[in-house]
Amino acid sequence: MQRFRLLCILAAFLIGVTPAWAGPMDGGRWPDGSKLPEESTGQEIWNGTPSSNQLIVGLYYKDRAGVPRICSGLIVAGDFILTAAHCTCQQETRFLVTRSDHLDNAFWKSANLVSRFSDNICAGLSASGDDLALLRLTSPFVIEPGDPTCTTFDLIGNIRYAAAWYDSVPPSFRAGGFGLNGDFQNSQGVRREASISTLSFYCASKVFQSAGCRRFKEFVLGNTATQTRPFLACGGDSGGPVYRVEGSHFVPVGVVSRSVVVGSRVFTAAACGTAGVFTHLGRTEVIDWLRQFIKAGGRDCGVVK
Repeated sequence: MQRFRLLCILAAFLIGVTPAWAGPMDGGRWPDGSKLPEESTGQEIWNGTPSSNQLIVGLYYKDRAGVPRICSGLIVAGDFILTAAHCTCQQETRFLVTRSDHLDNAFWKSANLVSRFSDNICAGLSASGDDLALLRLTSPFVIEPGDPTCTTFDLIGNIRYAAAWYDSVPPSFRAGGFGLNGDFQNSQGVRREASISTLSFYCASKVFQSAGCRRFKEFVLGNTATQTRPFLACGGDSGGPVYRVEGSHFVPVGVVSRSVVVGSRVFTAAACGTAGVFTHLGRTEVIDWLRQFIKAGGRDCGVVK
């Protein structure tokens, strides 16, 4: 559910209003009338599709009712995708992943669930701060064709421990995803990114804590200025990353878990909120969990596509 949607103008945030969590936990509906994806074979070339950031991928699956859904994810290694655990609670364990900039007629690759950081969310239990899952592609993406110096790619070494952000929380981050809702006329499944402001980086605010945001495990970002085009977190952005770009290096900070509505809104999409709630990656237990499956020694190759 993490993405800006230019469908409406948001009303100003109301001071002191308790936020409400919004949006289905099973991702966005596949766009009505659009062709369903089919798995492709072979290797996808990194520069084969136009995109501002091909590390951000689209994830296709069907929920328990057989409804086609879309989530987002982040390539954290050549054949590993980090996403939200709630995108993996359906009965099937096989997914299709693409990093094309548009989901229609995209190149899709098969992936399987490797691990959830916690199974609580799929068991209907509280899982705030633990909404993470790792998928593995049946064949890895080609990161940099013909570059012998980058045979292993991963972003794990770029994840900073939360303490690194304590003294100086950046005023804004970037977030991206394929958020969509099939009920929207112009919902076509296009990757979008936005710069978004920090609302509560450690969920230290009692306003957000009262709505279930886990302190130090999650954080809240969103744009509140009504004079600018708004940032909206919508179904389908789930699993998409929030990050910083430093030089040519991609620094993952969190993964979107759900949306939050603070104050008034002037749109009717139940799957959208005015901000995103992210699971913080910079925790010892999360980094250790990732390292169980992703072999140490890879590097990011200084690539941000």
